[in-house]
Amino acid sequence: MRKMPVAAVLTIAITFLSSCGGGTLPPPSNPPISPKAQAAKNFGSYSFNPAPPLAARVLPAPDFVSLYLGEMDAINDYANYSPSEAERAQIAKSLDALPPDYKKTLTESLLGIYFIQNYLGSSYTEYVLDTNNKIYTFIAINPAVLKNTASEWLTQKELSCFAPVENTHVEIRVTCGYNIPALDWVLMQAASLAVDYAKGVTPYPEKAVADTPGRGVRESWWTKGIWKEENRFDPSIDFPFQADVTFYGIGGGPKIGLDQAPEVYKKLSKTPVATLHGATGWAMDFAEFMAFYHVTQKLRQPYRIDVFKNGFPSVLYAPATSPAVRARFQLADRFYTRN
Repeated sequence: MRKMPVAAVLTIAITFLSSCGGGTLPPPSNPPISPKAQAAKNFGSYSFNPAPPLAARVLPAPDFVSLYLGEMDAINDYANYSPSEAERAQIAKSLDALPPDYKKTLTESLLGIYFIQNYLGSSYTEYVLDTNNKIYTFIAINPAVLKNTASEWLTQKELSCFAPVENTHVEIRVTCGYNIPALDWVLMQAASLAVDYAKGVTPYPEKAVADTPGRGVRESWWTKGIWKEENRFDPSIDFPFQADVTFYGIGGGPKIGLDQAPEVYKKLSKTPVATLHGATGWAMDFAEFMAFYHVTQKLRQPYRIDVFKNGFPSVLYAPATSPAVRARFQLADRFYTRN
């Protein structure tokens, strides 16, 4: 991505927030959902067939899914997007690159992948329970993801965490691969949340599923020694900005001034999470770490964040070189080596 003045970068970030911000987990306090939209949470509303390949699960969203997502976000103009032939080829390629364990889990539990025009978020992973409390999921993706590189998309995302500060000349630039599509990151993150829902990698991706069988434990093999609670690090991890990390304007953000960005990434580099978004909670830690691991260790692409101050390099955040991050690689790799 070419270098731009910080004012231009912040303008892009604001535009990004209004058109394609959002996340992959439900907001903490969901608004009331109409009975018609509640069909999206009813397994009987879907015709699930585990036989088709994952690429064949890219389907037009049922009306009740579009309605459900719209009511969740208080937006009434969500519409189906039909990927072009070239985009479908890109989607199939990204799906094929998922870890073997992911593909097996998704084959058994993924209801559909829906591209939603005008969607507020980059992606959204939602769970659906059948009558036996087995968890299924669907994934909604903003088609704007298909039009951006990973570096462009993630630079905009990082900027949304920081509030502009007058007379502060700080620029944040993410390098994520050499022109790899944003879909590679976004799909891996969304699929990781689907796998977490299905297999319980974290104690629970959201509290609503904590009461299902096997969930609600205090820690898991992924969170042990790192997370004290769903959204709070173990006291041994020093990251004083954690409570103020927000993205896309959600949760009253941004709460951190752009002038603090160098210190944020310095502190983050001492933690075992791979991204700033991963510091917001254990589910996002897993999802973001797996996206980072997938891009850097399997696709063999770089991931780094450069922070510039007054036009000069200030901080380089390169988690692939962090001993604390690398210590978790063996945990991430199990999804590529087991069937």
